[in-house]
Amino acid sequence: MEIKKAVKKIAALGVGATMMGATLLGAMATPYTLAEYPAPFVADGQWNGLMVVGDDAAPADIVGITDIAMELQFSATVTKTVSTGTVGTATTVEGDSWEAKTSSKLWEIGENFTAIKTKLDDGDLNALASGTLKNNKGSFDYEQQLEFFAANAPDVRYSVSEDDDVTADYLYIADGTTSTPFAQYKFIFKQSAESDSADDEWDDFSNEKITILGQEFTIVSTDNSSIQLTLMAGSVQDVMEEGETKTYTIGDTEYEVTALIISDTTTSAKFKVNGETTDKMSEGEIELLSDGTQIGIREILANEAGETAGGDIVEFYLGADKIVLKDANALEINEENIDDTLIQMDGSFATESITWDGFKINFTVDDNTFIPAGGKLSEYMDEPEGLLNWDMYYAGLTAEDSEVIELSNVGDEEYNLKVEVADGEVSIPFWHHNGSHYKLGDKDNTWNDERLLIDLDNTARNITKDDYFFLTTGGANDVGDETYVFQYKGADKNTSTENGKLKFKNLATGETVERTFYRSSGNSELTVGGETYTFDDATSSSSNDFNITLSSGTTEDGAIVTKYGAKILIKNYNASATGNTTISPYDYTKAMNSTQIYDAADKSEVLLEINAVDNDMLEAGTAADNYAFDIRVYGDQSTTDPQVELQVLDADTTEYNLESHEEDDDLQTAYNKYGAVLEYRSPSSSPKTVDIMWPSEQQYAQVFVTSGAVESEVGAASGDVTYEVPVKIEVGATVLASQVPDVTSANIISVGGSCINKVTAEIMGLSYPACGEASGLAEGEAVIKLYESGETVAIVVAGWEAEDTTRATRVLADFEAYQTAGTLVGTEVKVTGTSLTDVTVTPVTAE
Repeated sequence: MEIKKAVKKIAALGVGATMMGATLLGAMATPYTLAEYPAPFVADGQWNGLMVVGDDAAPADIVGITDIAMELQFSATVTKTVSTGTVGTATTVEGDSWEAKTSSKLWEIGENFTAIKTKLDDGDLNALASGTLKNNKGSFDYEQQLEFFAANAPDVRYSVSEDDDVTADYLYIADGTTSTPFAQYKFIFKQSAESDSADDEWDDFSNEKITILGQEFTIVSTDNSSIQLTLMAGSVQDVMEEGETKTYTIGDTEYEVTALIISDTTTSAKFKVNGETTDKMSEGEIELLSDGTQIGIREILANEAGETAGGDIVEFYLGADKIVLKDANALEINEENIDDTLIQMDGSFATESITWDGFKINFTVDDNTFIPAGGKLSEYMDEPEGLLNWDMYYAGLTAEDSEVIELSNVGDEEYNLKVEVADGEVSIPFWHHNGSHYKLGDKDNTWNDERLLIDLDNTARNITKDDYFFLTTGGANDVGDETYVFQYKGADKNTSTENGKLKFKNLATGETVERTFYRSSGNSELTVGGETYTFDDATSSSSNDFNITLSSGTTEDGAIVTKYGAKILIKNYNASATGNTTISPYDYTKAMNSTQIYDAADKSEVLLEINAVDNDMLEAGTAADNYAFDIRVYGDQSTTDPQVELQVLDADTTEYNLESHEEDDDLQTAYNKYGAVLEYRSPSSSPKTVDIMWPSEQQYAQVFVTSGAVESEVGAASGDVTYEVPVKIEVGATVLASQVPDVTSANIISVGGSCINKVTAEIMGLSYPACGEASGLAEGEAVIKLYESGETVAIVVAGWEAEDTTRATRVLADFEAYQTAGTLVGTEVKVTGTSLTDVTVTPVTAE
């Protein structure tokens, strides 16, 4: 609906068909019509006007203005957006990578790596491929693994980052020690590799090659006394004679290399690289060039054949990497110790011979590490080179289309539950206090009118006129079960010759359906969602609006199933229960058979549990309660100012935590394991509200273990959900006619005829009081008419008698249904009928 910014000056219509006389405000020609209502009374989500009744208004006028106000509250909303996922629908990674999930297990928020897998091998990453070391003693096969440990394994959590106080989803790794790592690389010989040992060296391993995490290294030196290996690798490996010059290309850069000096006496060599002369280097040493490239010597070979056969030669690496594996020490890379690592050499290292079983590298972080969506582990480590050639990439949560489940207040004394059910969005009057009692249902002066009934399986439960109820097909335990929400609008009685009728208003569609109540069988049938429900008379059907009861048809008490498969259970809240396991189904006895819902301490409370409808939607073997949000809705009649209250329960659960937001003191949010998002607002000056974004499919964490260069591609969905949040219509919006000094000073909805409401008379240009024919109305009719003056607009809702006015107020309260039907249009409509349910709305055309 478009809210226009200004009201054009008066351009009055001619005399209407039903209202006569010169008006103080003119009937509108432009720009507003009844088809645009509630504009301009609601603009940009804010209430903008007054609602007026006469000082001596009839009770029917009071009820009518209340109906209008309650419906306007739902129109006074602002649009909000919440991100339900930090990346697109799904992320794919090209290159050597493994996504942390299996065919039967997704990484749910709150879980750690070991819930998916504990060890990776060559079936997961190519970099963990098996290989063979060959030496004089034989061939020795080896395998590689990357293992994660439950105590400190990475987990995905929704929390506040310790780095920048931002609340979001993170891949989290706890601060640990090198003896309690989060991960461990394992190089394992299937059969112990053998070597002779002389002069503290492993003779048979020198100059042999092994591959570590996809990179081939040469063992350039060994030390048996310290159980140490030195290994080297590089982009270029070559040999040169003294004085020789060669050119190499690494990436986009050319390197001219000259072997200046090679000495077999000191077993050293010196190079010139692109004009830069290195220091003298021995075997196993490296030097960093000015552009960051390293050059290192693998071996120096003396030429014993004499000068005629050539000089000494050097085998070297350009773009070199050097690692040192020393037992019980940190990994050393390019002359630097990597503090967050620990080497463990495995085998038997005797003086004359050794058997080598392999080695392990422990990995840890020195601070609690929060990796946001789109981040890599290496980006959050002080010495990322210590990972060698593996990494972790957190792509965030998958983002599915979501629905919004709202528990929002209407003033201080009522909560409504807004959900999407089988046939559309519905706002269910849920919980209210009217000054003397609390109840499930709509706000009404008596406890047993307009109730919300949740136990229709109880055949003794009478449904009385205007009660609300819902029918949930199946057992509310399967995908495909559906909920339909109705209000019983009463019945036409049976007579001796004619069957009666039952009337049900579908709260989602606004349609009122009528079903024949058969005299012969004493019942009626209503079919929804493929399920047929039979209703019997609970009081005599020979009177109008008799009570009914559900006698057959499968429905689940207290269970609402939403569009995307959330199951909302209304339960009895047990404050002494631990978690959810001992909370019993809601006991409705007090609600139906006494004047209040209280316990002995004057407390009134229910629990809303929101979960997935079908266990097949959840992880196999996991209790359904592990996925639920629990919301307590309550009141305390013993207080001096009883109000409706709600509370999100997270103290007794480890499955989700409410997290605060530094930029918004009133806001707390949480994710559950299904990936649903709960937004809990608790402002100090107004009632609390809850909004839950429930996804169409489970939203799970995408974590990849990678090796080498990889590329990621993100799906196209934004992962954002927009929804409407009510803005409170403040106290003082409804006033008496005597409190309005100038009818042109504000936008006004005036209820009641010119005989009882002075403001109505002034707007219409009549002398107050103008009763009967002087009002311009005909007997048995009412009007809804737009007027404007300058920048303000007025709507008059007036009838010949109080009942006529009530019919008109109900039309305006249910404006969307009549606008959709094409009858609430133009600037004036006539409302007629024989009862409050028999209503005809006729647009009035200007003459």
